[in-house]
Amino acid sequence: MSRRIKLKKLAPNVKESKGYRSVTKFTPAVKEVVIGEKHPQEVSNASASKKGKSSPFDKGKGPTLPLATQKKAMQKVAKPSSKEAGRTTSVVAIEDTSINPIVALGPKVTILRSNLDGQVAQLRVQNQQAFKELAKVKDEQDVTADKLGKMELLVAELRDREARSKKLDVEEFKSSNEFQDVIEMTSSRYFGEGFDFYKRRLHRHRPDLGIDLEGMGINQDLLEEEEEELEQEEERVEEERRRKRRMATIMTTASLLSCIFLFL
Repeated sequence: MSRRIKLKKLAPNVKESKGYRSVTKFTPAVKEVVIGEKHPQEVSNASASKKGKSSPFDKGKGPTLPLATQKKAMQKVAKPSSKEAGRTTSVVAIEDTSINPIVALGPKVTILRSNLDGQVAQLRVQNQQAFKELAKVKDEQDVTADKLGKMELLVAELRDREARSKKLDVEEFKSSNEFQDVIEMTSSRYFGEGFDFYKRRLHRHRPDLGIDLEGMGINQDLLEEEEEELEQEEERVEEERRRKRRMATIMTTASLLSCIFLFL
């Protein structure tokens, strides 16, 4: 009769194939092996175990099977299916790429990283140059501000000196004889003969004002002569006015007479 062999009896064979399973990360299912007949060696082992004697399983060794049966069992245990092998390799690849993204992206990451490092270094250099230029401009502005402050002080001092010198010149000119001459010349131009003439005319027409002609230092003879000439001039002007009036009257009368003769 036929007999089924338990999995425990195939433990040594499974232990031998454990190295291959750890590489592939796959544990295939072991199918039961059916053997048609008993071998005389198995019968003797079974009888010996019943009698209490030491069996090969007690010593840690598995049962000895025929060579053909062992090869079939090894082939079924060691060779997984092609689909399962493909799945196992794909899972391993996905796990590796998820753990290390550089492997998935490839050399692009290193190229981008090198480009970014170069740009960062260039920006740092430009930043340092900008700081240097700003410091230089600030120093130049400070120097210019100092120069402007000194120039403003110098201009204020020069203006003060100029004002003082003008004041001294005016005081010196006032104390000199030239200033007196200039004053007399200016007053003589303003209070000259013309001014005296108008004062005389005013005294003649308005004697009530009490203008002192004698205190003015005017020659009385000349004053009388001027008054006589003035009177004669006024008489001439008045005579001329009268003559013009007579002529106008005559012309008007002649025009009226001519008009009357025309109507007659």
